[in-house]
This record gives sequence, C-alpha cells and structure tokens, in this order.
Amino acid sequence: MFDAVNYSISAFLVFFVVASYVWCRHLGKIKDRAYGEVARIDVAMQKRHLYAPEIVQLCDKFMDDQRELISDLVALLLDPPPAPYIYDITGLQRYIIHAEKLGEMMHFMLALAPQYPHYHDYPQLDALMDQYYANESEIALARATYNKAVSNVRVNITLFPANLYAGIVRVKALPELRAAEAHDMRGANIHHKDVSDIDTEGEVWEQLS
Repeated sequence: MFDAVNYSISAFLVFFVVASYVWCRHLGKIKDRAYGEVARIDVAMQKRHLYAPEIVQLCDKFMDDQRELISDLVALLLDPPPAPYIYDITGLQRYIIHAEKLGEMMHFMLALAPQYPHYHDYPQLDALMDQYYANESEIALARATYNKAVSNVRVNITLFPANLYAGIVRVKALPELRAAEAHDMRGANIHHKDVSDIDTEGEVWEQLS
C-alpha cells in the first residue's frame, strides 16, 4: 500500500514537472515569435526613415500653410527612438507610439501635397512617394504578422495553466501596432486642415476617410 502511494506521488510529480516544462517551452516559443516580428518591423521602419526626410524637405518648399505639420515631422525624424530591446516593454511602447505618429502625419502630408499647384514643380516627388508607399505596404504586412503574434501571446498567458507559468518565464502582453495602413491618396479630395487641430489618437485617419 505504501509503495503504491509513493509510486502515485512520484508519477504525479514527474507529470507535473514534464507538463510545466512543456508549457514554459511553449510560452517561450510564442514570445520569441512575437519578438522576431519586432525585428522585422524595425527593418521596415528604418526604410521609412530613409525615404521620409527627402519627401518632407521637398514638401516644405510649397506647403506654406502646414508649417506646424512640417516642423513636427522634422522633429520626429531628427529624434527617432532606438530600436526596441526585446525584453523592454516600455521601450517597445515608446517605439510604437513614435512609429504610429510619424506614419499618420506623413500620410496626412502626402495626401495633401498633390493638391498644391507647386507640387508639379517637383516631379521627383512622385517617384519618392512610390517608394514610400511600397515601403508602407511592407510595414502593413509586418504589422499584421506582429499583431497576430502579439494576440497569440495575450491569449496564451490568460489560459490555465499557462497563466501560472507566464510570470516564471517572463512572458508579458505586448503592445499592438494600431495605425491604419497608409493608402496612396494622390488625387483624392482631402480637406486642408491644420495638423495642430488634430489632437486625439486616430483623428488623422478620420480626416483621410
């Protein structure tokens, strides 16, 4: 009888240890997958920082009524956040907020620019905008994959028994990239509105809808 009890306890402990290892390994894999997508997004964002400055510089030459928008864009481009460290949630949030703000303001500017008469004095803008929007498609794809991985992490760490192990292996919920995809708006009828009037998150996109 005593041996049977000991055997049962030993079997339970072995099962518990193996199950814990399996869950911790699973959580580690989904975390690594999400952080892998962070690197992919950063590569696409670095491309944006290659195209954006020249576009802003050219638009600055003729968008005289959008001085604050241009100034804010220059400030964002001159002070980009460092590439996010994979375990620094706060740094990742700061990086995402910067990326979303820059994307929204660039899209607003590029939607307005073709309506200015002097836009046609800078034919190189069209080529730059083609490159920029192609890169935005890369960002959109990376964002969708990242958000899917983030959602997978969030769901898994709420399930039992994964919620018991999440803290042990340092798996936390990650912030999503919520910015909308920047569609090519050349030729669209966009109202001229000063960007200083746009304060709330997502309102830029409402102006472009």
